[in-house]
Amino acid sequence: MALRPRWVSEATQFSTTTKLRADTRWVLGGLDYTGNQKGANNNFSPAGTGSSAQLRDALTFNYDVRLNFDTSFTGKDLLRTQLRAGNFANSGFSSKNSLTPLTNLDAAFEEDCGTGIDCGDVVAINRLYYKFPVGKEFTVVAGPRLRQDDALAVYPTVYNADKILKIFQYAGAPGAYSQVLGAGAGAWWKQVKADKKDKSGWSFGGVYVAGNAGNGNPTGVGCGASTAYSAISNVSCGGIGNYASQQSGTAQLAYTGRNWNITGAYTYNSAGVSIAGTSFSSSLLPNIYSTSVGGGSVNSWSLAGYWQPMQLGWVPSISAGWGYNAYNYSGDVANTANVASLKLNSAASQSWYVGFNWKDAFAKGNALGFAFGQPTFITKIDTSLRNAPNEVFDGNYALELFYKFQVSDNIAVTPAVFYLSAPRGELTDASSLGSSVLTSPAKGSASFGTFGALVQTTFKF
Repeated sequence: MALRPRWVSEATQFSTTTKLRADTRWVLGGLDYTGNQKGANNNFSPAGTGSSAQLRDALTFNYDVRLNFDTSFTGKDLLRTQLRAGNFANSGFSSKNSLTPLTNLDAAFEEDCGTGIDCGDVVAINRLYYKFPVGKEFTVVAGPRLRQDDALAVYPTVYNADKILKIFQYAGAPGAYSQVLGAGAGAWWKQVKADKKDKSGWSFGGVYVAGNAGNGNPTGVGCGASTAYSAISNVSCGGIGNYASQQSGTAQLAYTGRNWNITGAYTYNSAGVSIAGTSFSSSLLPNIYSTSVGGGSVNSWSLAGYWQPMQLGWVPSISAGWGYNAYNYSGDVANTANVASLKLNSAASQSWYVGFNWKDAFAKGNALGFAFGQPTFITKIDTSLRNAPNEVFDGNYALELFYKFQVSDNIAVTPAVFYLSAPRGELTDASSLGSSVLTSPAKGSASFGTFGALVQTTFKF
């Protein structure tokens, strides 16, 4: 019998109840920009601006690694610690691509060092939360590093045979499913049938997450409600339940059948919460209105769901979702192009998508996926400026197509292509913030699109 050294105690052993689940995604690909606003010298030049921005269209090779340590103390609870690292920030596939952030991939991760500077190849804690049951039908989730959807009873999509563009991973509603990451807590009730094999039934729950919960300066210099932008961009501002918390609260009601689901959700997002699509698909929101730049809040609603065939075949699973966002702004903002200050009363935006997955397409284990829709686009504005337009021409479309080759149980190779018809939204035609957005909305002949092609290889172990 092997003897254990005396200095090794039970407490220092790696727990037999902890399992490691890990995956790494490697992405080789690039972007090609199209349209008459693609200028010389690899630049983008909005109509009439005389300005330009560099295009990120080099062929790049990046990675994302996630290590999940899952611990259970009772067999029914879960303590998750996720370590993550990546090097996507300077590629064209990152949300940090200020010109076309809609090209952001689900795999595109790079850690923020806490000063607004991204740190490639740095391993960091990306999740740290504890989930446990209360009785047979209630579940509670809480932790200092929790993402909104970690504490929801259901996520209303089965468009997940593989994940390419991030914009198709919000169930069609980036406002309601903002996926805020921070400290938080949630709970849900899920109906349990007498027949344990029957998983259908109602569920209802809610979650609160504060993105800046780890910072302890709620009212210091640059952190108050009167300095909206500073409060949410200053890394020292924060706390729980105050103006600088970057907080989000969600309520969700769903019914899940044997092979289908329909879900309604409502989310309140405070100043600082980024809603994918809004901060770059319209020149209105990033410059003078968005919660990611100014003060205010957003009330978001979603209706989403899915249907999948009972037997595999040529009929695909179908996922669809729609989102609506109502913006409220309290205060004036500078607008040097027209007047000294401008009162923005409200605005509205929408988004939607439809996704199809064919499992075992052409060969067992493989999958074909196709999705299309409209990322968040502004549909109406209400300002105090006389003769200001009530609508913005901000339509934009996205589509993607992929085929996943399941090489083995642990390795998959996925070629994918995607196209964004107007990743700059209304900015494509904007000549200036004042003249084109607030006095004469842009609707001209300018065009600017983005085509992407890549191969994503996933290793799971």
